[in-house]
Amino acid sequence: MEKRILIVDDEPDTSSALSAALTSAGYGVQTAADGKDAVCKANEFRPHLMLIDIGLPDGNGLRLARTLGMLHEAPVVIMTGRPSFDLEEPMSDNPYIKCVLFKPCSSRTLLKAVEESMGSPLAASAKL
Repeated sequence: MEKRILIVDDEPDTSSALSAALTSAGYGVQTAADGKDAVCKANEFRPHLMLIDIGLPDGNGLRLARTLGMLHEAPVVIMTGRPSFDLEEPMSDNPYIKCVLFKPCSSRTLLKAVEESMGSPLAASAKL
């Protein structure tokens, strides 16, 4: 059974790179550019995991992670380009957030975070 991943990021280059890496690894991928699109696509696509950027044009990615995590009972990997982002608060406050990735990241780091987040109930953090 192919695992499905929803990528929510408003930067087309980032979405394309993430999608290519995940597709090459055998995952089914769907992308969304904002929170509203993400809710619609998640309802149709039924992802096993979601990669959500913190900064979205129509809202906060952390709130979206809580909403989609609860609706679909799927783990979430938060993505951020903010090097000073505090890992503790979002991970302790939201049981669906399993990992925080700092962008840009390598395909290897991305795949490790995805695999750990889908396979382990314990939160892990990946940082380059």
